[in-house]
Amino acid sequence: MVNCAVYDCSNRTRNSPNDENFQRVGFYVVPKVISGQCAKTTELSSKRRALWLSRIRREDLDESATHYRVCGAHFITGRPAYSMDEANPDWAPSLNLGYKSTTHAKRSASNSLPLKRRRCCHHEEFSPLIIVDIRTVYAGIAANVVRELIIGNRQGVVATAFCDFDLLRSGSDGDLA
Repeated sequence: MVNCAVYDCSNRTRNSPNDENFQRVGFYVVPKVISGQCAKTTELSSKRRALWLSRIRREDLDESATHYRVCGAHFITGRPAYSMDEANPDWAPSLNLGYKSTTHAKRSASNSLPLKRRRCCHHEEFSPLIIVDIRTVYAGIAANVVRELIIGNRQGVVATAFCDFDLLRSGSDGDLA
């Protein structure tokens, strides 16, 4: 039986249509470093293997082993790209890799504060810009809607931006369309 090497992936070769996690997917061997050909091929295959192993990101993997497989659920097209097509997004697995991306990593206790409060409470010498107010002004039958965006920091208002929208009034009660 072959299991997918990606963390928390339950795909395996013995899944049957009755299993709740059944998917018909292929399994692809983690690429080997190709030696005995040109230097470019060796370099590219080494880079590809390292990228596969880094994206699988499992501490228990032996980097010298050759028996690991990744299922097609981790590729955009369902299978890896040609080994020399480095620009292809399927050159290495990229989907459902069993971990959250680094931009959504675990938040620390200080990051659990609301964004506006964090900006105000930390670093007196550094005051990032925040949106202070948004106002909407209506005028006339064909309403000219002006959105005024006021941007400031702890020292006061820094800038004001305007966006104009032309809207028609609908009905006699003055609701905007």
